[in-house]
Amino acid sequence: MEKLEKYRSLVRQLLKKYTTEDAKHSDSEIECQLIFDTEHDHYQLLDIGSDGLKRVYNCFIHIDIKDGKIWIQRNMTEADLAQDLVEMGIPKEDIILGLHPSYKRPYTGYGVASVRSPPSPSVRQTLSVIGRTDDSRGDYRLILTLNLYQGTSGIVPLPHLRDN
Repeated sequence: MEKLEKYRSLVRQLLKKYTTEDAKHSDSEIECQLIFDTEHDHYQLLDIGSDGLKRVYNCFIHIDIKDGKIWIQRNMTEADLAQDLVEMGIPKEDIILGLHPSYKRPYTGYGVASVRSPPSPSVRQTLSVIGRTDDSRGDYRLILTLNLYQGTSGIVPLPHLRDN
């Protein structure tokens, strides 16, 4: 529990660092908000309001704490949030770059969350794309079928299987 409270505190501290004083006291109708949901461990930095007739809702940073790890779900800033967290004393293996797909995470230098076991390689998915073009010679259709299976290395194409 001590680790969780430490992570909550450091995440709040990090988000406050990226909230500018100008945004809080601006005459603009756009407000910079910090969202700290410590019950469910969701933390966000967002802009909300109006810009003339246009509604503004932009989530710039979204961080979650799940299973004792800090998940960076969104980072629309130039800041290296993961490195900032490391400099604050959080081990790299406890930082998950959730904004990257799970197959890329082992190559980031940060934590790799435990994922559900992959489906059996016998599970196949078929993707069919049908395109239609009209020209002076008549109606033509393009049909593409791609058979895929989910293996431990991701989704890979299988040769086209034809039912006889």
